[in-house]
Amino acid sequence: MCKGTKNNQNPKKKALKKARKKYFSYGLAINLANKNPESILYHSYVNTLACADQLFVDENGKAKSKYCKNRWCPLCQSIRIAKLIGGYKTQLEQYPELYFVTLTRPTVPADGLKAQRVQMYDSFKKIKDSMFFRRGKYSGIRKAECTIRPNGHYHFHFHVLVNSKAAAEFMVERWLKLNPESTIEAQNIREVDKSNERSLLEIFKYFTKLIAKLKNQDGTEQAYISYTRLNVIFEFMKGQRVFQPFGSLRPVEEDFEDEDLEADLDIEQANSIWRWSVSDWYNIETGELLSGYEPASKLVDLLDHSED
Repeated sequence: MCKGTKNNQNPKKKALKKARKKYFSYGLAINLANKNPESILYHSYVNTLACADQLFVDENGKAKSKYCKNRWCPLCQSIRIAKLIGGYKTQLEQYPELYFVTLTRPTVPADGLKAQRVQMYDSFKKIKDSMFFRRGKYSGIRKAECTIRPNGHYHFHFHVLVNSKAAAEFMVERWLKLNPESTIEAQNIREVDKSNERSLLEIFKYFTKLIAKLKNQDGTEQAYISYTRLNVIFEFMKGQRVFQPFGSLRPVEEDFEDEDLEADLDIEQANSIWRWSVSDWYNIETGELLSGYEPASKLVDLLDHSED
């Protein structure tokens, strides 16, 4: 967990939660690698397999590990989100009001994503640099997000937190003029309930949904993972900044280093080493399992059966 953040979970619950994320991360990475052997990210997917595969416990019973730092890894993404929340939450709370704005264009196939990104970044820059925005000295943060859509299409869009209703309304109005292909129904403005921490921090969720939903003929929904289509998104987002503050909001670095992290688990066996195997870490000297985590059958099926 990052410095400055708190976690009041007991050690057992924390270990179970970490094991669940590690299991999902490992299953996701091995399938991304196997399904996309020619991907420019292949070696990064393989690197994720070793993420937190060993826990090193010091003399005080504090466990540390090494992380892959890849965006698709649930373990690393939770650390990254905690860091961003720690850096932005206090800044955002200083504003008397906040509005959550969604800016979109029509979905595109994979080969249209780069042109879509150029158009959207250009549009947002024109809005941010407009006389209206500069005169009002409006501030906030923009997040880029890309998700899977039906028929081989992708939805690259922006979520924005801005500290003024007038700025939010101007943003949508100007966006529609700059992007006449967009519809007003696909844009959204809503006030953020600052008393609800979850509402305030909604913008710091995933940059893409790892799990998609497929509608069955009977109207029910079925969860699935498309490893080839996720690879398209991960390659597209490679090297791109997901969060971009503007105005008076100070930027917070998205990446992290292992040495920046506090030990995130308390383990009774001091000076011990624990190694990952299948679905849990085991003590290399005693063979004892750390969390007792056993993946639910639905999760096993989800990881093993994709729509590719």
